[in-house]
Amino acid sequence: MHPRLAIAVVVGGWLTAAVILWAGSYPSGGLVAGLVAAGLLLITGVLWLVLLVRELVKRRFALVALTTGLVLVMVAGAAFASRIELPLLARFALARPAFDRVVAERVAAGDHAELCPAWIGTYRIGNCRTVGTDTYFTERDGGFLNGVGFAYLPEGPPSDPPTVSSITYGQLRGPWYWYVEEW
Repeated sequence: MHPRLAIAVVVGGWLTAAVILWAGSYPSGGLVAGLVAAGLLLITGVLWLVLLVRELVKRRFALVALTTGLVLVMVAGAAFASRIELPLLARFALARPAFDRVVAERVAAGDHAELCPAWIGTYRIGNCRTVGTDTYFTERDGGFLNGVGFAYLPEGPPSDPPTVSSITYGQLRGPWYWYVEEW
């Protein structure tokens, strides 16, 4: 039996699932975190193949079946949760009071609104812009070519985007939306 190899496979699966959930907490999926998850999945897959060959040669199937089941449940569960935006909703729910404070400060300041804080909750912010009653927060780590972030839109998404590029919106809760601004 090769319990160390089996443990390495399970730990690799757990790390992959954790990174998938972290990537899923960004509006666009987090490119760098997604690439790290893909690399971890590849390494875990290679370790699993080594375990599979070693155990099948000796006709021992229990360890392979157990590790395969654990890793599949962890990675598939994380991928499904990310697909239905659970990590994004959970992380934004934790950061929302900080976003609400910044919006209130910007509304109170009017045209004299100061620069945006570098961090709002657990998100690094690149910039803020206010257009009428709408406030856009560009998330610094989320997009590669596209601008991604959060928008406070009390009247819902505008039919005419505030930029020349196309913007896709997804509602989080209440007047809060995530957005992807196509490059």
